Amino acid sequence: MQTNFHSKFLGAAFATLTLAACGGGGGGSSAAPAASSNVAKYVGTWQSGCYQLPLFSDTTNGNVAAYVKDSFVAKENSGTVLGLSITQTVYASKDTTCSGAVQATVTRTGLSDNSSVTNNINKTMTTGFGANTFTYLGALTLGGVATDKFDLSAAALSNFNATILLGTIQFKTADFSAATGKIALYLSGSTLTAGYGSSAAADPTALSTKPQDIFTKQ
Repeated sequence: MQTNFHSKFLGAAFATLTLAACGGGGGGSSAAPAASSNVAKYVGTWQSGCYQLPLFSDTTNGNVAAYVKDSFVAKENSGTVLGLSITQTVYASKDTTCSGAVQATVTRTGLSDNSSVTNNINKTMTTGFGANTFTYLGALTLGGVATDKFDLSAAALSNFNATILLGTIQFKTADFSAATGKIALYLSGSTLTAGYGSSAAADPTALSTKPQDIFTKQ
């Protein structure tokens, strides 16, 4: 489910925190690329388009849903597994193009160090409660194009339930619980398009056309 995926998975790669500071990115060793790799072409930093996400409320505008850009840093853990660091960069509810000032940044590093650091001055929250991964399952044709299908797994944002206020942005940690599911990825040049199953166990049936599901390599 797309909403489930974004609220629970791409809830964090990552942005005004320096992406390199996400450390091991993906809670696993960044092994040398395998001689025959199914995932190497996805290694790098990817950023979505701008979209509105109700899980983040803009407290300066009647708690209207804020706008968000998702990004993730993918590193090759093996020839079939990508380890991810995930960040959501949050903008004001009136910033429909995500071109104004960043209001908050929420990052899941993919590390398993049971860490949670909130910086109210920089309006950031960074946590490490387990690995975020894409595990390659095989080829899948969607809409006449060849895609790669993956199992996805994302750690929870935190091990506690709380309402967090970062600057003017408010959200609940309980809305960012651990998630699993299936995702299809289609790479064309520097554009990566995702498709999702209708449930955690279902295969994707189409590529999405929504801005939150189309990523550009940075």
